[in-house]
Amino acid sequence: MKRTRILAVLLTAVMLLAVMPLSAVTAAGNVWDGTVASSFASGSGTESDPYIITNGAELAHLYEIDSTGLYFELGNDIVLNDTSAANWYENAMNWGYIEFYGSLDGKGYNINGLCYNPDEITSDESYIGLFGYAENAIIENVNVEDAYLVGTYSIGGIAGEGNCVYISNCSFDGTIKAYKYESVDSEGNPTMTGGSYAAGIIGYVYGDEGYESYILNCVNNGDVYTESYNAAGIAGGIEEYCYVEYCQNYGNISGSSYSGGIVGEA
Repeated sequence: MKRTRILAVLLTAVMLLAVMPLSAVTAAGNVWDGTVASSFASGSGTESDPYIITNGAELAHLYEIDSTGLYFELGNDIVLNDTSAANWYENAMNWGYIEFYGSLDGKGYNINGLCYNPDEITSDESYIGLFGYAENAIIENVNVEDAYLVGTYSIGGIAGEGNCVYISNCSFDGTIKAYKYESVDSEGNPTMTGGSYAAGIIGYVYGDEGYESYILNCVNNGDVYTESYNAAGIAGGIEEYCYVEYCQNYGNISGSSYSGGIVGEA
């Protein structure tokens, strides 16, 4: 009799989890608290034994290390902020600036609730994304979901700016906004500048002969707005030795000039 009752309770719990909304599960789960881990879950950083990243604190550990030549994998979905409430980004944990020079395979997992929402728009609010800047880097199979990113220029769901990068099979869903900020011109007169180079995948990307950049098989489902120019679904601006192939945009793109569904300016 006791065994039957225990089985009934377990079955009921499983059924409740099955019908419970995903947001309700993640809200009570392992949401990042802003801390930075001292190590990764496992691995040694080699191609055959990559570092495994399983939560926001371990992902934030990339702030503290030189990633050059190292290999990383996501071990599961990662929740940086609980996005179940309306206007969740108003009190969210802001993501910081990371330079990335390694290889990351997201294994198709999601990074939910990526946020950067400053109190004030200044010249410092640039190079914003999962990675602020990436160079000689490989980033693949990463899905950034329910993101909210605000800044001035070089804003992208995967990377704000990239040099000699290979980004493939990545996606973005959320909101990106690039606003102008007040500065002074060469004659000391007040002026507004910025508000440009924003896209779902990468804000601005370039390469070099023999060290080309590739953006392949990427999808943007998010909305991108620039107060000035260079808004796009995939890449806000690209220079020579860059290839954008087999990419799709389903988001709303808005910019005053040099904006497009795939690339803003090439």
